[in-house]
Amino acid sequence: MANKIEMYEDRPVFRASNSEQLANAVSQYKGDVESPYVVRIPARTKYVKYRAFDSNQNIGVVIFPDSVYSIGEEAFINCENLTDVILPESLELIDYSAFSGCSSLSNINIPSSVRKIRDGAFCCCESLTKITIPAPVCEIGTEAF
Repeated sequence: MANKIEMYEDRPVFRASNSEQLANAVSQYKGDVESPYVVRIPARTKYVKYRAFDSNQNIGVVIFPDSVYSIGEEAFINCENLTDVILPESLELIDYSAFSGCSSLSNINIPSSVRKIRDGAFCCCESLTKITIPAPVCEIGTEAF
């Protein structure tokens, strides 16, 4: 019996916690796939590390599991084809420049669990036109948006 591939809007989803894992997952995929890809951060991941996907132009969507509490500094910096980010209710911190330079990102819904959005977190996201920030956020850094 073949493994069932998770799909998101008719596109395969690749599990990866950094650019190297994404490249490996795509190379092992047996079907047709075009960039940008849908990435699901693996379950039980607690944080996305510093520059984990730095300047990766192959990412279009990122889906985070409910276990993630922190998105590290510059984790997705300059991912220019990133259009959608699905943040979990477990998230507490969006660190410095985490999504800076993601020029295709058009909206972001910050979960109510977030307490801190650090400096430059969404800086230089020229397409960002809709931002939802809940009341519990107690710190928004300089040039966060």
